[in-house]
Amino acid sequence: MNEKLEKFLKKDNKEIAKEIKEIIVMPEWFSFTLLSPDNIPRWFWIKHGVIDSKNEYSSSIVLSSNKILWDKWLNIIEELTSLQLEDDNIEKRDILLSFIKLVNSENIEEIIHEICQKIDYDYKLKNVDNMISEIMSLKLGIKIPIRTFENSWGSEVCSNSAFIDIWYKVNKAYEKFRILLEKEREKLERIEMEKYKEDISSVGDKIFEMAKKDGLSSVSTSHIKLYALLQKIDVSGQTGLLALYVNRKLGQKLDEPKRAPVSKALKLEILRDYDNKCFICKKNSKDVLMHIHHKDGNPKNNSLDNLIPLCAKCHAESKNVI
Repeated sequence: MNEKLEKFLKKDNKEIAKEIKEIIVMPEWFSFTLLSPDNIPRWFWIKHGVIDSKNEYSSSIVLSSNKILWDKWLNIIEELTSLQLEDDNIEKRDILLSFIKLVNSENIEEIIHEICQKIDYDYKLKNVDNMISEIMSLKLGIKIPIRTFENSWGSEVCSNSAFIDIWYKVNKAYEKFRILLEKEREKLERIEMEKYKEDISSVGDKIFEMAKKDGLSSVSTSHIKLYALLQKIDVSGQTGLLALYVNRKLGQKLDEPKRAPVSKALKLEILRDYDNKCFICKKNSKDVLMHIHHKDGNPKNNSLDNLIPLCAKCHAESKNVI
């Protein structure tokens, strides 16, 4: 090992971090946690004896191939990350500390609920990073993120070890809320579907009377479009359902859906009610593939009291009705 390299290994990591910080130009959005040794000028590594001027390998390859050097590099990265929160970025550090205080002192679930009632869930709240940014905006008045990676406060919180527990705390609360939100959505979808069915039956009854009057035994989507045109009714996207509805009223037995799908949220709720265990053999869902079984044998009846979890083996061996 040469003298330069020995001095480099003994040198204080914070001093090296300060030296690196002075010689590289960092864009506003850059995160030190993503920094590669190759982003640092080659002359820096030659100066400290890590590589020589004739070495054809990159500094990243040289450092990663030597555990002592790589550990030294990781420690330098930690110091660089600490420097990022100090010096010229006091404002961001204070904001992050205020966020920690907020999360630890207030009911984060209530805050998330409040936010989701005010903004478009689908557009803005696709992940916990966006949720953290919205909490910053609502509770701390931070409208524009300051020098944060990918313009997201969530990424900033997650990339710093001092704040990682807070990120997980928000994420856990958010995941819990998302499950409740999905249930609420399914409820609203069922209500909308009932209303949709009413609209179909209202229009379908009018078309049925016209088809019956014309002596038709069945109708096609072309008939539906023609009758709708005569009645001046908009049936865009509904012709198939209307044809099915009218044909049923005309006495035509057409194929019906064989089962009602069990949603992911409903399956999770059933598994939770039965401690994630098979109703018959008591095996855990972590160990075996789990199905949802209809006790009355009717695959269209998705009421909670009609559904039980069964492992694939028990489901295959069980009789239709339990």
